[in-house]
Parts: sequence; structure tokens; C-alpha cells
Amino acid sequence: MTDNPSITSLTFLLRLYNVDMSAQEANKILVEAGIVLQMQRPSFKVEGEMRPFKVLSKRGLQYGINARNPVHPAETIIQWDVNEFHWIAALLSGDLMEKSAKG
Repeated sequence: MTDNPSITSLTFLLRLYNVDMSAQEANKILVEAGIVLQMQRPSFKVEGEMRPFKVLSKRGLQYGINARNPVHPAETIIQWDVNEFHWIAALLSGDLMEKSAKG
């Protein structure tokens, strides 16, 4: 993980910004928006099986970091920047989509 106090999890920030959806629902929207990418790695337990994980895309890196997963070092976990998350919260709540549809 990271020692940076302004970096934290999606679940925490969804609650902080009162975004009424689960992290799973939010990730689905963020994948569709091109901010998060769905990747795969081989399973450590089941030979031949692939396990999904998510990373920030190049575009998404302005909103957080891809940190090493302490449980599975072969993959990363997304840690979001508290100072930039207002943009993600607006996207998830539909504010940015409504503005771009009007403009």
C-alpha cells in the first residue's frame, strides 16, 4: 500500500462523498468511462484459471495510483487520491454526464 494520507479506497470515498452505490457498481461505470481497466492474472490456487483485477488506466492515473496488492503481489489495487476524487464522485453521480449532454 502507500504511506500517503491522501490516498485511500474507493469504498471509503464513496461513503465520504455520499455516492449511493457499491464499489462494484462504481467500478463498472469507471471501466465504461475508460478510467479503470479490467485485467487478469493466473490463479494461484486453480491451474489454468484466470482471476480478474482492476487497475487505473493512463487517463485514470490523474485520480489515484496503482498500488501493489499486499495479499497478491502479482496484481495491483487502486488507491484513489482524496484531493481529486470530487471529479470521480461527480461522474458517478451523473453530474458530469448531464453537463456534457447539455453542452
